[in-house]
Amino acid sequence: MNRETSLVIAYAAIALSGAKYTQIPDTARWIAQDRDGLWWWYPQEPALRPNIWGYWTLLDNNVGTNAPLSIGTPPADFTQAIYKIY
Repeated sequence: MNRETSLVIAYAAIALSGAKYTQIPDTARWIAQDRDGLWWWYPQEPALRPNIWGYWTLLDNNVGTNAPLSIGTPPADFTQAIYKIY
């Protein structure tokens, strides 16, 4: 899969959640949706927060940055709402 295809999938997932259009930055390599519906982008693969269930995070907070993208309705199993961007 290439970056263009993975971006199409990511934008479709965001749109299907009912979120408003957002721009995924060039530095994003992953997007994920928390259980509260907030979409985030990440420069590296996030993990579920070990101390607070329902939220994605970067385990090494000193590497890169992340930021919110938009908010929509999360799926029943929000842990499936994570997408790699190539």
